[in-house]
Amino acid sequence: MPGVWPGHAGLARDVIAGMISRNARQWQDVLAGPGDKARRPSPGTWSALGYACHVRDVLRLCDERLVLMLATGGPRYPNWDQDVCGAGSCPGGC
Repeated sequence: MPGVWPGHAGLARDVIAGMISRNARQWQDVLAGPGDKARRPSPGTWSALGYACHVRDVLRLCDERLVLMLATGGPRYPNWDQDVCGAGSCPGGC
């Protein structure tokens, strides 16, 4: 699965945008490839589709929180339960 980017605080906006674009292309390759994308390789491992949906949900959450940061002083963020989203119960989830 395409990776995420821990430890990249302080990067320039255009660098982050490029990383997100490259990651999106990687997911297109994964999801367009052969095989059942909804199949879990093992009971404790998400499917490729599940991982892709999780990445989509995290990026949407980041966007929502960034908008709150820019629009308000001292924003309060609603709780986000990644386990609920990972189980497919997220609004707009898989």
